[in-house]
Amino acid sequence: MLMFISAAAWLVIAAAFACLASIRFHAGGMLADVSWLTYGRVFAVSSNALIYGFGIQAGLAVALWLICRIGEARLAGRTVVGIAAGVWNLGVTLGLIGILCGGSTGFQWFEMPGQVNLMLLAAYIAIAGFGLVSFHHRRNRELYPSLWFLVAALFWFPWIFTTASALLVADPVRGTMQAVVAWWYANNLSSVFFNFIGLGALLYFIPKIAGRKLFSRSYLLLGFWMFAIVAPFGGIPADAPVPAWMPSLSAVSAALLVVPILASALSIHSTLGQETRVSGWNDGTLKFFLFGAVAFVFGGLLNALGPILEIFNHVIPTLYNGSPLAEAPLFGGEIKGTPFNSDNFVQFTLLTPALSQLALWGFLGMTLFGAIYHIVPELMGEELPSSAWKELHWKASLVGIALTVAPLILGGVYQGAQWNESLREFGSTTTVPVNMLRIALLGHLTLLGGAALFLGNLKLIYWRKCCPCFVPPFLRVDGSGNKTVEASS
Repeated sequence: MLMFISAAAWLVIAAAFACLASIRFHAGGMLADVSWLTYGRVFAVSSNALIYGFGIQAGLAVALWLICRIGEARLAGRTVVGIAAGVWNLGVTLGLIGILCGGSTGFQWFEMPGQVNLMLLAAYIAIAGFGLVSFHHRRNRELYPSLWFLVAALFWFPWIFTTASALLVADPVRGTMQAVVAWWYANNLSSVFFNFIGLGALLYFIPKIAGRKLFSRSYLLLGFWMFAIVAPFGGIPADAPVPAWMPSLSAVSAALLVVPILASALSIHSTLGQETRVSGWNDGTLKFFLFGAVAFVFGGLLNALGPILEIFNHVIPTLYNGSPLAEAPLFGGEIKGTPFNSDNFVQFTLLTPALSQLALWGFLGMTLFGAIYHIVPELMGEELPSSAWKELHWKASLVGIALTVAPLILGGVYQGAQWNESLREFGSTTTVPVNMLRIALLGHLTLLGGAALFLGNLKLIYWRKCCPCFVPPFLRVDGSGNKTVEASS
């Protein structure tokens, strides 16, 4: 519960800084004299608070609960885990303060100063270590598919985090290899660690809530091993200033990820069944998982689309040289005199942050929201204080993600189309993307409101259960002596 409430608090902070970053991006004169609120710093604080404060911490808490629940075991070292959670939050706090003070490393999703890395690593090892001890002492020895993903995730993060710390901070590699290591770390964090945490939760809670048996362990086994073997090689941009085999290998890796994505999607789709796929959107908790599953598939296929088109862009003109197909814009033709490269079409555009937002908020965020809403009432032995706040959180998250992701995708496609016209002036291509960013600001504000409701619900159930002597002013006592949230609040 400590980790859930802390994660929800960091989610509010991440959403607030995301709003500030969005404002600073298209209103550069605002707070221009405040150096610690420049766009580069507040955007890094937003992403790191979302990843390390909310994503990893809530993911660890959900993983611990699932390991104990599925394995029918009690969590080992509960006191140490609680202390380690406090150390983790202290490390994230110091790291974000370091970013605001100008101590960022400059590497995406690894911006926090290197001085806090040892603190974060020690806290993670303590939490994950006792999770693995609990897994070892489980009474139910059957390895449910969720456990494949969750246990692998517990091992994955310390490997990539220590590697990045060693090669980027402790003894930095030279030249462009720093960028390669940073891309490798960010890709492994997103495509492997977060996918494992999210899929582990989806594969347990969807069959549990739907009351159906999980479909096809074989599909899931294929997906697990392909994610573990293929996904780590992605993440390097097509035009990166590195040997050509690196971007090529990355493109092939991204294209091959279509297989595990579709295998996992087919298993979840078949598990739900026709009736549940329709009625599930009316279930207060299941709809969070359904949205997370849709975001996982949609975002994964969009990530793989560029490399797949680039493969066709090279292969088809070679196989059908001289045919009309080879001259088509998609397959090596031209757009107003400029050679068209499908993989570079949206590079450096707003599509890249759109996919990141879809992965972090749409897939990981919504999945963890659903997991927490399911777990907390069981932990506390009673229902959430306000089901209305839960429903408002769902609507705010749904609208916020739509307003954040959709404009950025449209803006990215527009930018790519305009930049591929050789006679187009660069300045004339900025109007539409700026307007899209203003729309995205509305999405961030909506997400901030939903995050505040999420945190409020968790704090209320904690006050009601653990602090019976404290009654907040917005709680009232009904005739039966039960404290409830007033409708006006």
